[in-house]
Amino acid sequence: MEGTILSFVGAGLGLPLALWGLVVIKANIPALIARHLPGLGYAQLDGRMLIITLVAALLTGIAFTIPAAAQACAGRLHGTLKEGGRGSLASGRRGMRSALVVSEIILAVALLIGAGLMVKGFHNLAAAQQGFDPANVLIFGVTLPDSKYPENYQVANFHTEMLRRLTSVSGMRSAAIISDLPALNVSRGSSILIEGQAAASPDRPLTTEARVTSENYFHTFGIPVLMGRSLSSQDSHGTLPVAVISQAAARRFWPGQNALGHRVKLTSRELSTPWLTVVGVVGDVKHFILSSEVRPTIYLSYLQQPIRSLYAVFRTAAPLDRTSTDVRAAMRSMDGTLPVPDLEEINRSFADLAAGVGVVAALLGAFAGVALILAAAGIYAVMSYSVAQRTREIGIRMALGARPQDVLRLIVGNAFRLVAIGLSIGCLVAYALSRGMSSALPGVVALDPFTFAGFAILITAIALLASLIPSRRATKVDPLLALRSE
Repeated sequence: MEGTILSFVGAGLGLPLALWGLVVIKANIPALIARHLPGLGYAQLDGRMLIITLVAALLTGIAFTIPAAAQACAGRLHGTLKEGGRGSLASGRRGMRSALVVSEIILAVALLIGAGLMVKGFHNLAAAQQGFDPANVLIFGVTLPDSKYPENYQVANFHTEMLRRLTSVSGMRSAAIISDLPALNVSRGSSILIEGQAAASPDRPLTTEARVTSENYFHTFGIPVLMGRSLSSQDSHGTLPVAVISQAAARRFWPGQNALGHRVKLTSRELSTPWLTVVGVVGDVKHFILSSEVRPTIYLSYLQQPIRSLYAVFRTAAPLDRTSTDVRAAMRSMDGTLPVPDLEEINRSFADLAAGVGVVAALLGAFAGVALILAAAGIYAVMSYSVAQRTREIGIRMALGARPQDVLRLIVGNAFRLVAIGLSIGCLVAYALSRGMSSALPGVVALDPFTFAGFAILITAIALLASLIPSRRATKVDPLLALRSE
């Protein structure tokens, strides 16, 4: 009953914190992330959550007090009286409390290291160069229906006219189209054949990122042309099929050679091409902001490889609201049946996506902080209880000549053993956790020995500090009073 009451009190105090935490989370989830979580706005603490909390509290109160109650009931009266009552500590109960402290340290270590790795990776990504300049770049998506634009030439003509009208908008500096936005899109990989090289095995095909774009794309995003030329309006249907490749593709497919003039062929289901002649090499671009990986990329002309769904990207000096009005008018004049696009600042999209990672890191850090507080409180409680139970033993030791520093070393040594066990297991758990996180977020979370060492030292210091207060109390035990207390 005592354990269940304590559990219910804890649950009652936790519910207001949960309500506040839900409000904070909903208020801080970026719009870009919230769009992919439509149920987030309806999340609330209702009767079902209350029932689940009460049931969890009941089961917790029972499950974690039955072992202690069973040990108390299993003892024999004669043995208990003979042990001297308050001055002894049953090894079973001591082991249970020690196991609880160790588990708290394991949890704190795993959560702190996981949060530290994520926060560090987040800051590294925020400071990393993406390979292009997103300042003052606006974007919107366009998808042409098959029923109205069934032929490839119709798709190409629409995009050509759209680029012409966007370029004429007041304040427009440059405009282009791209099948996938840099740093915001998932992989659009394609199998590739390289002329003069043996085909890769089917189980390990040679792949590259493929992007369909227009001539001003590299200029609009500030991507440098390192060799050869960019795509051109002359690269149209009926002319020599060409491609521009990234520097990573040149290094990967033709190491130590000049890639210009070589030919490649894309063979994926989504994008199959004839042999393409490489006419230019451009700088590398990261295709996902949450990844540090730089992948080989091939850029194709939209006039030679028309695609119905893509993004318009443009750099403007005019205010967003005026540009938005002008762009909407230009799109309506071309096809009034198409959805009117919503213009977005690509920098804002980056910030929203990065902030989503930041929210997750902050939540993980908050849980880690709670776990660290619990671990410190658990060590303090166990050490305080241990000192109280061992008052007679400590008095005898001091009566026989033990110095205060000897008693301090004894108590702190017990705490250090618990910390060492918890740290050892916790670091293994944190390693497994970080491996899983690095697989889910490649380029964000990376194994870092300094993070492991730093948090291990922090937890050790806090744990030993929590044990120092009851340890100092033990050194002040009066041997005469300690012996009389029994």
